[in-house]
Amino acid sequence: MRILNRLPVRILPFISLITAALLLYMAGCGSPPASEIMEETPREYSIADLAEIADPGLAYIEAEGDDQTGYYWFGSGFVVSSDGMIVTNYHVMDGAVSAIVEINGVTYDDVQVLAANEEWDLALLKVNTTDLQPLPLASTIDDVRLGEQVIAMGNPEGLKKTVSDGIISTVYRRLEGFNYDHIQTTAPISKGSSGGPLMNMRGEVIGVNTLTYLTGQNLNFAVPIDLVHNLIESREQPQSISAVFGYGSQGGTGYYEHRPGELAVVLNWEGEADLDLEIWTADFEFIGAAPFIGDSPDITQGSQGEEWFAFTRYETADNGEMADYSSGKYLVAVYYYGPEPADGIGETEATIGVYYPDGSSEIYLIEDLWYSPPYDQWFTLLVDAGEENIKVLDLYFDAPMIALLEWDTEADLDLIIWSENYDSYFAPFDFWYGYDIMDGKLGLETFRFGVFDIEEQAYDFTKGLHDVYVYMGNTGDPVTEATLTFVSDELELTRYNYTFTPDPLGDYLWLAAYDLNTETLKYFEPDPEQQIVYQNE
Repeated sequence: MRILNRLPVRILPFISLITAALLLYMAGCGSPPASEIMEETPREYSIADLAEIADPGLAYIEAEGDDQTGYYWFGSGFVVSSDGMIVTNYHVMDGAVSAIVEINGVTYDDVQVLAANEEWDLALLKVNTTDLQPLPLASTIDDVRLGEQVIAMGNPEGLKKTVSDGIISTVYRRLEGFNYDHIQTTAPISKGSSGGPLMNMRGEVIGVNTLTYLTGQNLNFAVPIDLVHNLIESREQPQSISAVFGYGSQGGTGYYEHRPGELAVVLNWEGEADLDLEIWTADFEFIGAAPFIGDSPDITQGSQGEEWFAFTRYETADNGEMADYSSGKYLVAVYYYGPEPADGIGETEATIGVYYPDGSSEIYLIEDLWYSPPYDQWFTLLVDAGEENIKVLDLYFDAPMIALLEWDTEADLDLIIWSENYDSYFAPFDFWYGYDIMDGKLGLETFRFGVFDIEEQAYDFTKGLHDVYVYMGNTGDPVTEATLTFVSDELELTRYNYTFTPDPLGDYLWLAAYDLNTETLKYFEPDPEQQIVYQNE
């Protein structure tokens, strides 16, 4: 007690605190007090509170393409500095020559670019202001936990300031075609959400919403916040949007980029021609051109053109309802508007690319699209969106009528035309356009009743009478459903179905129609007793 009495009075409280802390440490077997744990744990907000706090830092972005097209699109972004820095996705701005940004009810039309990285799908924009409310940024995704709750904010389908919630499905998800890991989340992301923030419940941005798989459920992905920090650090002097993202820029293309889970058809051409990618029902009812019913602009930039159509869901422009193209059968056609070929103008070679949900693709070349009158020729695909099957129909309307044969097995069928004028049989592979497709379950042949040359001799199938047969070369084994469609240049059609079944008498012909007159577009269907003609009796 004497020693203790000699200590200064002001030290006694300090010793008492040390003693109390030591006793607490011993009692807790080395664990820190619960009160200290609570003080070190950051506050977590409710979804409603978090949405209210983040609202002033959200950005609605409307980007506009070439003035000649008048095409514009929208996306999302978020504020990262009070002096006007905004983060969004690169693909939100790709192909743009100008943009407007709306933040907290204020619209800014003087938008510049501080940094852009196509590989990371990130862009850093700048608007002229000093009083914005930035969103807090997490330092790294290393602190993100699997299964923790998150919210996604943005403008899906143009519906401004939309909030959705979910959890972290995977912190580090390496997707095909990327050299960095995405954050995978169940928080819904739709068209227009791209560029918006993915936030934890502490109010920190942990990623940038960027893409979703159209197949499956709740498969959404965000660019990690680490790359956002790298982008901000790499910022340079402001540049115009057109210089960084416009069609003439090194980075911007405005052209199609495949999205995971998407089935799409892409038309690409060179030359001073005006082509359109048109969508029809399988019964030849016109739906619309790709730029007006999908998300493709009508790109004709110098000698380069491109249009595309993705078989997904779109908001219709007239009533805001959703049009769903993710199932059903459609015709995708290339339509040539002109100009009429003269002095090399109008010459073009085009390709059609089919991009499947798994990322694989096929390219078809359309050569010399303009050569034969009337210059509004088609090159057509039959797309079964639900089954993700593609058939090349090759319907060039340089003939008053076309016979189209399709079948659904590995059988080998042949379309055969008997001509009264030439007292002879003809098949599609006799001509320059013809082919005999037998690819698994994608059997197809077409015959055009036009004017053609065969070994320097002209043949005119636009006149006279014709009989149309289908030859079954393997006695109806396997059982095969065949469909024969007659399509006129006025898009009228008549369709016949026939089932080839095994027959002990051998190979046989199905007589589908006789006395076909391509001038009057009339023909006769034979009686059932006359339909089968045996070859090997």
